[in-house]
Amino acid sequence: MQENLSEGEFIDEHFHSNTEYSANEYISSNEESQSNDENYSQLNNISKEENNQKSQRSKIVKILRSLEDLEMRDLHDVVREKMKERRMKLLRLLEEYDGSLSHLLRAEFGDVIRSTQRKIEDNVQKRRGAFRKKITGVENKRVRDMIKEKKQEAPIIRLLDSITFTCGVLNVGVCEFFVLQFPQWFWLWYMLITPLLIAIKIDFYKGLKWLYFTYDFCYFANLCCMAAIMLFPPQSIIHPVSFFFANGPLAMAIPVWRNSLVFHDIDRLSSTYIHIFPALITFCLRWHSNDTLPSLFKNFYEPVEPNTFSNGNYSELSTFFIIYPLILYIIWQLLYLLITEVFDKLYFDADPELQSSLIYLSTHSRSNALAKFVLILMRKVGIFQPKEEYNPTSLKTKLVFVGSQFFYTLACFFIAWIVYQDYWYHVIYLVYLF
Repeated sequence: MQENLSEGEFIDEHFHSNTEYSANEYISSNEESQSNDENYSQLNNISKEENNQKSQRSKIVKILRSLEDLEMRDLHDVVREKMKERRMKLLRLLEEYDGSLSHLLRAEFGDVIRSTQRKIEDNVQKRRGAFRKKITGVENKRVRDMIKEKKQEAPIIRLLDSITFTCGVLNVGVCEFFVLQFPQWFWLWYMLITPLLIAIKIDFYKGLKWLYFTYDFCYFANLCCMAAIMLFPPQSIIHPVSFFFANGPLAMAIPVWRNSLVFHDIDRLSSTYIHIFPALITFCLRWHSNDTLPSLFKNFYEPVEPNTFSNGNYSELSTFFIIYPLILYIIWQLLYLLITEVFDKLYFDADPELQSSLIYLSTHSRSNALAKFVLILMRKVGIFQPKEEYNPTSLKTKLVFVGSQFFYTLACFFIAWIVYQDYWYHVIYLVYLF
């Protein structure tokens, strides 16, 4: 039958069969592609879901971590508060313990602790004051304040300081020259310099209302020495009296009052010379020739051999060498009290800035060794209360000062009695003072 088909029929049949076959293939391939697309879409969906789950998981992790951080912070705050409460409790317990311990220590060792603290403070204050005094000349004056004052001083004041320094140094050299080479003529230099020093002190004290310091015993002793040189011959009693004044309380005032040769300070320099000059002049008159003295009243005395004061009737001391200086000292003390406590008392009451030795020492007792020692002694014996201080207006303080100065003067007279008898004792004594 096929052999009987025509060529056209055969081609059509063959085409239709091929066409059916390719259509089937196309349909199957489309079905496969559709299934692949579905698979891809499913995979994409799965990956998206996984990504969403990961993002959700990370968000959850962040949330959990933030919660953990909050919990830790809360825990830290709680712990911190607990620690703070515990620390405060421990501090309160420690304060209570310290309070009870300090109370116990005060009760048992309070006096010892206070006295030790007082001694430490006094020692520190003393050392600080000594250092300041060496630099500034005043215990209560700071070094920085002195530097500021020096910078603010006028040029004329600086010039005066330079002149004072130069004159002070030159005076030491001149005194050394006279004492070692021409001791018999040292009285000339003494009579030239001492009135000048007293005039400087009067002018200096007048501006500070300290003029009553010129009524002190040191100026009285200098006047006695000048009177002995100019008016009385060596055999008069005023010469040994001046020796006791000069080498007794006047010379010992140098360490007691802490005098020193501060050449740029006119006040301290003049004070030192006023205290040491009488000891030097009496040294020259005692151990060297004194026949050069003017002695205006020598015609009223019987003639004696030269150098009587050195080797004459007064070489052997007896009790009247203590009695006469004491009598003259008592006369000075009575005159001093009459002036300051009777005649000029109204001036002191009206002007509290006026100063005398008694007022100054009673208000600055720590700066003077003798006043400090007397205060401690008066507290020990019960005349002063344990914490009582000097009161310049009270009668008790005045009597204490008068009595202590009397016994100080008497003790210094015995020192003068010792050095009066031997040349080398006197030399060692003067070296100690310098």
